[in-house]
Amino acid sequence: MAAFYAAIGGTMEEGLECTVHPLEELHGRTPYASPLFRANYYSIVLVRTGRGAYHLDSVTYPTRPRTLYFTNPGHVKGFRIDRPATGWVITFSEAFLKTHGHVDLVEDFPFLIADTVPPRVLSADDFAPFAQLAAQLRDAFVAGTPSRPRLLASLLVVLLLRLKDAFWSTYDPRDEPRPDTHIVTVFQRNLASHVRALVAGTTHTQWGVKDFAHAQHLHPSYFSTVIRQKTGRPVGEWIDAKLLGEAQALLTRTPLSLKEVAFRLGFREAGHFSRFFRAQTGQTPSAYRVSRGRPAA
Repeated sequence: MAAFYAAIGGTMEEGLECTVHPLEELHGRTPYASPLFRANYYSIVLVRTGRGAYHLDSVTYPTRPRTLYFTNPGHVKGFRIDRPATGWVITFSEAFLKTHGHVDLVEDFPFLIADTVPPRVLSADDFAPFAQLAAQLRDAFVAGTPSRPRLLASLLVVLLLRLKDAFWSTYDPRDEPRPDTHIVTVFQRNLASHVRALVAGTTHTQWGVKDFAHAQHLHPSYFSTVIRQKTGRPVGEWIDAKLLGEAQALLTRTPLSLKEVAFRLGFREAGHFSRFFRAQTGQTPSAYRVSRGRPAA
């Protein structure tokens, strides 16, 4: 449970980019209310039994048996359990899916970047396959085998595909009319596209706040304010997190040298990339690569 409560504090620990815990481990006596926190990860919650609520910014949603909901990074969250609950809470980072699931979260699962999505209460038949996948994810998480990251990512992709097909196959939050929501979602898509262009070599210059603001014809200060207010994170943190996730994927999945990885991500010098990586993770790129079972070079 240390992993989950580290996440409850708002930040997932390095190496714990995906966790799966039974809901019954999250409370003792009921009623129970968690502290409010702002998280840097995605979460999917399946409430099999029990009643309560979860809080997302200024909105409270009730939960009851067979409730399914998800939340994304940046929101102020909390939950309340009124009657003993069973089920699962699954947390994951975008970098985890990128590295081990080989997916582009924004393009493959755009519903995950929605501002807020109300919970779904399912029939017993509709809830069953999601519960089965959650149980398989839990088994893979506690097994702790060398293939755990890939197995978790594969099962998580299946779960996300089932969610998309069942509820959000035609939903894209980038089409929402609210101006502030539109700014955030377009920024997230532009950021993903820009980093893909860096890796593909179609551009070699990292974009900063002004570039992303100008892409939406907005003043940089207004753009920065909207992003911070809506997500709880400044634009620079979003950019750094995206670059870090791509760097981790390249270091784990490719034989590129550290210099080549740095160049692919728009760093003019390998030393600058190494300092960036160490500041974000506490490890050098070489040490990170070795910890993932690959040669340091």
